[in-house]
Amino acid sequence: MSKVIGIDLGTTNSLVATVRHGIPEVLDDEEGHALMPSIVHYLKNGYGGAINSLGSVSISDSLVKNNYVSAGNGGGINAQADVLVTNNSTLSGNSSGNGHGGAVYSVGNIQISDNSTVSSNIASLDGGALNAFGNISITDSSLQSNQAGRNGGGVF
Repeated sequence: MSKVIGIDLGTTNSLVATVRHGIPEVLDDEEGHALMPSIVHYLKNGYGGAINSLGSVSISDSLVKNNYVSAGNGGGINAQADVLVTNNSTLSGNSSGNGHGGAVYSVGNIQISDNSTVSSNIASLDGGALNAFGNISITDSSLQSNQAGRNGGGVF
């Protein structure tokens, strides 16, 4: 059976939890704190300025803003599987300096829905906002003011 965690990513603080033996359990950080600041950071060189995932990514009612990778894909999010952005989420001001997908780069599918906004993202190559090898679905959401150096200012 696979292990799963849940992240309550708040605007100021976050909690991480799992279920062990049928009982929910909040996980502490290495210093023993359950409540931790809502900050996600990866090195600027590489993939996924805010989130780099080897699996699927699902974001709901969240803000992924002003993240950057200087050499790699996915200024905001890089995923090796499907990406779901839903419920009033915003991806804005993210950029990939020498790559694809200013906001999101996915080897799988990308779905943007439920009043979400993808705006002002930049990719030096293709897909200023979104770049996927699979299908891209946008429902009841907006893409605006995204830029790409080559193809697909909004979607590639």
